[in-house]
Amino acid sequence: MFIRNVFTLLLFITLIFPNCHLNSQTGITPRDLKKGFIKNQGQIIDQYGNPNDSVLFLLNTKGLNIHLKQNGFSYDVYQPQKKINTQTSPKFLEPAFRKAISKNAENIYQRIDFTFLNTCRNLVIQEISPVSYCSNYYNVPGREEGIINVPSYKKVIYKNLYKGIDLEFVIPEDSTKPVEYNFIISPDGDISEIQFKLSGPEVSINDNSLSIDLISGTLQEMIPQSWIEKNSKKTEVTVNYKKLGENVYGFQLNQFLPMKGKLIIDPTPVRKWATYFGGDMAEGSYSSSMDYDSLGNTYYVGWTTSDNMATVGSFQTYNFIAESHLNPQTGILAKFDPSGNLVWSSYYGGKGPTEFLGVKVDSHDNIIGVGYTFSDTHIATTNALQAQIGGEHDGFVVKFDSEGRRAWGSYYGGVDQDVVKAVTVDKNDHIYLLGSTKSSDNILYGSNSFDTKKDGQEGFLARLDQNGNIQWSSYYGGEGEDSFTSIDIGPDSKLYALGYTNSSSEIATNGTYKPNITPNGPQTGDMIDSFLVKFSLEGNRLWGSYFGGNAIDWGLDLKVDNDSNIIIAGATQSNTEIGQTTSHQSEKGGDSADWDDFLAKFSSSGKLLWSTYYGGLERENYTSCAVETDKSNNIYLVGGTSSSNNISTPCSYKETFDGYENAFLAKFDEFGNCIWGTYYGKNQVIATDVKKFGEFIYIFGITSSNEGIASENSYQSQIKYEDNFIVKFSKGEDEVEVEAPKIVCQNQSLNLYASGGISYRWSGPNNFSSIEANPVIPEVTQDNTGIYEVSIETQSGCDQIRKFMIEVTEPPMAHEVPTLFACDDNNDGFSEYFDTSGIDATLLSGQTNMDITYYDEDGEELGNVLSNPFTNTIKNEQTLRARVTNTFSGCYAETFIKLKTTSAPMINTPDDLYSCNEENGYAYFDTSDIENQILNSQNGLKVFYYDENRNQLSSPIATNFRNTVPWQQEIFIRVEDENNKICQAETSFLLIVNQMPEINLEEKYYLCDLENFISLNANEDFDSWEWTQEDGTVISTENTVSLENAGFYTLKVTKYTNGIICQKSFDVELIRSTLPRIDYVTVNSLSNNNSLEIIASGDGEFEYSIDGIQFQNENVFLDLPGGTYIAEVRDKLGCGSDFKRVSIFDYPKFFTPNNDGYNDFWQLQGTEGLSPSKIRIFDRYGKLLKELSSQSRGWDGTFNGHPMPSDDYWFQTYLSNETNIKGHFSLIRE
Repeated sequence: MFIRNVFTLLLFITLIFPNCHLNSQTGITPRDLKKGFIKNQGQIIDQYGNPNDSVLFLLNTKGLNIHLKQNGFSYDVYQPQKKINTQTSPKFLEPAFRKAISKNAENIYQRIDFTFLNTCRNLVIQEISPVSYCSNYYNVPGREEGIINVPSYKKVIYKNLYKGIDLEFVIPEDSTKPVEYNFIISPDGDISEIQFKLSGPEVSINDNSLSIDLISGTLQEMIPQSWIEKNSKKTEVTVNYKKLGENVYGFQLNQFLPMKGKLIIDPTPVRKWATYFGGDMAEGSYSSSMDYDSLGNTYYVGWTTSDNMATVGSFQTYNFIAESHLNPQTGILAKFDPSGNLVWSSYYGGKGPTEFLGVKVDSHDNIIGVGYTFSDTHIATTNALQAQIGGEHDGFVVKFDSEGRRAWGSYYGGVDQDVVKAVTVDKNDHIYLLGSTKSSDNILYGSNSFDTKKDGQEGFLARLDQNGNIQWSSYYGGEGEDSFTSIDIGPDSKLYALGYTNSSSEIATNGTYKPNITPNGPQTGDMIDSFLVKFSLEGNRLWGSYFGGNAIDWGLDLKVDNDSNIIIAGATQSNTEIGQTTSHQSEKGGDSADWDDFLAKFSSSGKLLWSTYYGGLERENYTSCAVETDKSNNIYLVGGTSSSNNISTPCSYKETFDGYENAFLAKFDEFGNCIWGTYYGKNQVIATDVKKFGEFIYIFGITSSNEGIASENSYQSQIKYEDNFIVKFSKGEDEVEVEAPKIVCQNQSLNLYASGGISYRWSGPNNFSSIEANPVIPEVTQDNTGIYEVSIETQSGCDQIRKFMIEVTEPPMAHEVPTLFACDDNNDGFSEYFDTSGIDATLLSGQTNMDITYYDEDGEELGNVLSNPFTNTIKNEQTLRARVTNTFSGCYAETFIKLKTTSAPMINTPDDLYSCNEENGYAYFDTSDIENQILNSQNGLKVFYYDENRNQLSSPIATNFRNTVPWQQEIFIRVEDENNKICQAETSFLLIVNQMPEINLEEKYYLCDLENFISLNANEDFDSWEWTQEDGTVISTENTVSLENAGFYTLKVTKYTNGIICQKSFDVELIRSTLPRIDYVTVNSLSNNNSLEIIASGDGEFEYSIDGIQFQNENVFLDLPGGTYIAEVRDKLGCGSDFKRVSIFDYPKFFTPNNDGYNDFWQLQGTEGLSPSKIRIFDRYGKLLKELSSQSRGWDGTFNGHPMPSDDYWFQTYLSNETNIKGHFSLIRE
């Protein structure tokens, strides 16, 4: 709230360091420097490594460490000295900081102790406003598990330091101030009771500051301005330092403090200043018409019809259109300093109407203005993107420096109507424009242009570089009328755009809050919804969503908060789909056909988080409203209203509605709860924009009211006609602070914080309630998830209520990682072979959305990924710490990873193995003792076997192993440490097959009946011989033997080689033969398959022939031509043979007597060995044509010397063996 009725004396004390000291610290940037007062939970130790319990809290800042103690506080001021460091750095510092300042320099310390004297016995020290992280420390000897989850706080309060006096230490928002501490003296407190003794360097009082002499310069403690404030009236007072004794100091108040009053030093009033900004005619402005630079200067754009608005020496001092009797508007741009003084102002535009619609300040405090114009002069610069106006009216963009000098300007538009409505910049000062267009030209530029123009009005967006060169551009819209109105870039480096449309296609995407437009309701003939689109910075659409109900919904302004959530604001006639049941205002405030404002919050993925109406019984201005966020994601909404309800909250700056239309300013928390709301002005006042800079709130607007607008002694305290106005607010005295984490890890404490009130009532899930300002819920569970509410009674008597959602989430699991072993090659205790490839997967075990951070034994961060392979830095055994953090909740779990080095296995090379050849160089080998030879009873080792091609064999190897390479094969061995397979040793052995000499015997021997015996000789290159009969009777032990009887005999030989005796057996068969005899020969003649079979008798082994040359084992001969054959059988051992002449009769089936030398004669075959006989040839009529001898060449196909014709002919003969043969054949002539 903004009002407060009682008073406080606040001594606000600031430290100023010597410049030389600060400059020496430029190289020190520890990550957690100056984030909060770190609570001592045993991690702060003295120089001897002992716990330093006297320090309750520690604040680390550049060059200064602040120790808060029970009876005072201390400064440790340090400065690096450029020499080799021979001592360790102070152990109370966190490890990362300790290492950073001790690497190249030794710190020189000076200590200043502040000891409070005669303090109250009921002193209570409270920690307030915890920061969002905890720290872990591993610096205490004997505490290897570390001291974890150590909290830090933004504020520490010494309650009842003296009667009626509190002391608070706070982290200042100003980064140049290391710390602030304030004495708060209530009406019953006595400032003279404050006494403190300084110990350390020399101290003196100069210009109302304590000057403390240091080696590096002077440290100053200063008191800023002090005030007595009552009922919003303030009276400046002076508080001085006073020396009370030797090194004892206090404070002295030179004015009388009114009864029951409280003195405020460095107060924060409600309204800093307010001013009109206008000329002798009308002015106006729109949403997005204000911004600020890095120094807190503010810039305002809009339009004016006045001719006395520009300052002397500004860019454009003359209003070229002012002489028009219609008084059309021209653009106006102005800069005010933080105190509300006009620095400069300039017109912008030619002889046609021109209006600024938006402004943005870039990172170099340049001002980018956008709008539209009918003017064909005084807009664009030479060589601009578009130097000439394109049509009826164009958009424009212009860039000024902070002194108001134009850098460049350009039209943006085509032959039809074009408006640039809003602008923003990214961290690289690229410029993003958007608006609406009806033009089909001069909108899309270059090859990176995207969507093309459709019918009617479309939205467009474009990106320019900081020099005004186009980088990409695109239309955006569907079949209806579309327009962009607002733009912003989030911390996620994504572009968000707001607009309104009646297109039902090509606007939204599936999977977002609202992919389809809402059909119109009965109160309007138009179907218009707001829409929200997310783009990449390259202009690619990521998603789009409608927002709106059953009537018209204008999306007017948009901001992205620090969590990349999107806040949109606008005006609505809809009765549906706007206010949620649990929202601030779930139903429309007035008539169903009238206008309310709306406020909605989307996630970065397009999900609607909440939405609410904002309005009363009467109309809220539907042409202008604006929204802003602060670093805590609070939301500020401004606009205009004619409603006397649902706008202001009790005790606000202006609770009641006056006149016809008032501006309003409302603050919401990030969950959509209204914290406060206030009216501003009286009669015809509309706020068009709002900005938050530090603790200050600026609103900009338009008004015709001469009351309730400007403050006394402001730049322009009186209205001139219809003017713009500017108001600067600061945090009200009743501004309460409520802090709580959005997410708490299960089993941790939930710390709630509230301040600024005199009583507190907390409530929440799981029957939680408390009347403490800062209650703590220990060891929270899922039951503690839900909405928490605190009602705060302030000193002004105005209760304030805050609501917020807290989620208790389960911490992740940091799964145990088995000890890692690595091979120490040279036994020095270090190994570069630690395999870390599977650690991440083991730690997470399927968990997603997790980050892993590794730390060494000193707490030094090793990064998110361990190098692989990893090298230990502590001999033999080292312990690392792994933290698994949920990226959404920030909850984490930790585990330790042990690294142990192991020596390489000491192994033996086993003996080669020998075996007797079984067949073709293959044998079985006994490997049962191989592993014992290799390991020699060592444990913890695993043996692997590989063949000559490094193909892995079974482990252990088969005890009866058969070689796979004949005669000799090498088997390779790798021995690994079971705990670290990288740690290994290799060797090999041979499998050798003993090769036996050849026996040089045949399998069968033959002995004829006429022979008495046969002598056999085996190879002499054996060690023993043994000849046995079938019954096992040994008949010889020499290499020779004489065999008489037919039968089977076995020779066994042995040979001693490579330490083993190999044995080989060979079987011999002796066969006795009788003379063979042919009993008969069976002949098959005159057929298509002539054959003969020799039938012989005898007990030998025979072979057969019909030509005396080729012999075969079979006694049948097939496919024989006609002729005479000598059938023979003989004993294979040469014991004899027998013969018999046989004939196979046959004849040719045709002949061709044409004297070509082939088949010129016909003759019966197989008669050569017989007595001559007559063969008679007949024609088909039985006429005898020829009688020829079986010994002649045959018939030549003539009769009485005349050739016979082609025909069939017959023959008949009687052979001497009384064989009668007859048949027929063909004579063929060609």
